[in-house]
Amino acid sequence: MNGLLLALLVGCTGGKTPPEPAAPIEVDAAVVKALSAHDGVDCEAVDGMVAEPQPQLLAIVQQVERPSNVPMRAAGCLIERHAASSADAFVEWVSTDNTRGLALLLFNRLADLPEDIRTEVEAAGRKGPYAVDMSGK
Repeated sequence: MNGLLLALLVGCTGGKTPPEPAAPIEVDAAVVKALSAHDGVDCEAVDGMVAEPQPQLLAIVQQVERPSNVPMRAAGCLIERHAASSADAFVEWVSTDNTRGLALLLFNRLADLPEDIRTEVEAAGRKGPYAVDMSGK
């Protein structure tokens, strides 16, 4: 890394070297297949397919494009079973451009979230690019 760039980065991080980005999680094909089932998905069964379901489901939301229902079903499982560990992702979905489908899913399932997470998502949603979609929620 360029010495000047490294000095700037270290200076901006309070003297700490910035962390290396985490390696992307490899998406489990069996979990994707289960989420793409025509009859829907049982989130509890999906959780039982991998040792760490929350990171796997989040990776599917972030990486899988087709079939298009797969990332949405994975997001639904995060809402249903892993809200506490997914709160940062939820806030990002309602705060970031190009995540409207995920934001709408969250807005429609706010009642399924624990109160503290719901409050955080609502506050971020009111400031985010999809605030107009929150009306009536």
